[in-house]
Amino acid sequence: MIREVVLPAGQPPTTLAELPPGTRVGTSAPRRAALLKALYPKLTPVPIRGNADSRLTALDEDRLGAGVMIAALAGLRRLGLAHRVSEILDPTVWLPAAGAGIVVIEHRTADPDVAQLLDAVTHPPTRILLDAERAVLSALEGGCLTAASAHAVLDPDTGLVTVHAAVLDPAGGPALRSSAHGPSDHAADIGRQAGRALLEAGAARLLAVTP
Repeated sequence: MIREVVLPAGQPPTTLAELPPGTRVGTSAPRRAALLKALYPKLTPVPIRGNADSRLTALDEDRLGAGVMIAALAGLRRLGLAHRVSEILDPTVWLPAAGAGIVVIEHRTADPDVAQLLDAVTHPPTRILLDAERAVLSALEGGCLTAASAHAVLDPDTGLVTVHAAVLDPAGGPALRSSAHGPSDHAADIGRQAGRALLEAGAARLLAVTP
């Protein structure tokens, strides 16, 4: 899921790189806070809560506890507030959580009738990306609270999948990053390859740290 920087209403567009030292940046995810510390150590991440509307109102009224905030681009577009975007963050750098933005329906493995019904609403390219991203976490033996990110991209012309993955340092140190690519019919294998590369680079040390 692509994220963007939002400023209080009326302020001219500014990027994170242009913000003055000490600027408080609101974000709801410890994973993004760790990325912010690593990429822009001069800035200060602060946790924020609430839905998009309440966060925007608090930001505009100087009640958020932060001078700018990081939000989901899709959410602002749904609200008709895309004009509030100051900077779109590159998802290959600001890696989202594995499977972010993908709707998943679970069913019993022993129920082929339901599986057949769900096949009709499954979007094959999205399933490929999900398989690749989840395989990263599988290789790391992690879950939804693991300080790790994965972002897969499918090239429709070549059928190749590229997976970008990272394990973050909750203290704000450099993140460990890896990437792998290959044919889409081996999406899970590609994700596991990216995950194993992180482990070989020493990811277990960071995964053992509690934020």
